[in-house]
Amino acid sequence: MFPIEDASSFLSRENIKVIGNLNLRFEINVMNFGLLELVTSSSRDTELVTSSFPDTELVTSRFHDTKFVTLISRNTELVTSSYRNTERVTLRFQNTELATSRFHDIKFVTLISRDTGRVALSFRDTELVTSSYSDSELVTSSFRHAELVTSNSLIQSLLPRVTVIQSV
Repeated sequence: MFPIEDASSFLSRENIKVIGNLNLRFEINVMNFGLLELVTSSSRDTELVTSSFPDTELVTSRFHDTKFVTLISRNTELVTSSYRNTERVTLRFQNTELATSRFHDIKFVTLISRDTGRVALSFRDTELVTSSYSDSELVTSSFRHAELVTSNSLIQSLLPRVTVIQSV
């Protein structure tokens, strides 16, 4: 973080820069309120905002249609990004990660916790879920009114088990 003296001297300098022949306007603002620091910068279609507080940091940025947000607090990290019809959210906490993403009608979810992995994918009337833990694996897929479940575990047997469920 900047001490207050550095921030005020930084703000008193020229904050408009010309790069090559592009005549880009670039602004940086630094504000320091004791333990809280806020930094903003912008250039044409680009914006970046960073704020920090002891053990916590929040970063938001925008470039044309793309938005990106990061929140970091001790052992937790939350990242969201969006671009037109696409969104992605990732939450990390110690050894666990949860990620969700969307592209038009397709949704995708991933949950990872140490040895455990779980993936879910859905598209309109179709859904696929897979989960695994050590030597075991479970796959569930559904399409409209039909559902298919497969499981495989070295503990149960070496052969996979398949269950088909049909409902009207």
